[in-house]
Amino acid sequence: MPTSPPNKRPAYLQKKPDRKPTNNQGFYNSPLWRKTRKQHIYSNPLCEVHLSLDQYIDCTFGGHVDHITPTEQGGALLEPENLMTLCPSCHNRKSGIETHEKCLVKVTETSEGLIPSMGEKERLIERLAKYLCG
Repeated sequence: MPTSPPNKRPAYLQKKPDRKPTNNQGFYNSPLWRKTRKQHIYSNPLCEVHLSLDQYIDCTFGGHVDHITPTEQGGALLEPENLMTLCPSCHNRKSGIETHEKCLVKVTETSEGLIPSMGEKERLIERLAKYLCG
């Protein structure tokens, strides 16, 4: 007697495995980071890449406060010089480039960690803005 095929859910409906936490996930959940992020967003609420092109994208809700020098490479965790406000698309673009090129700026060492050298933040913003212009 023939049997019917097993009931199997389509791949797009199957439960995906839980995402593995990053090595510094505890830091990003800490009250110290939340306070620093809140202060940075309050003082810099617009996407810095779009702002360089005279476009105003409010990042107060849903925006990212990104470390210019990645924390995995020794970037200072709480230094304002190492933070920038980005909209989700600019953040994804920067993160994508970083996966291939690692750190995108020249750095200076401080007691807190690495921060971008003078003028490097502006150079990075110009580089990311080129992707918006085409």
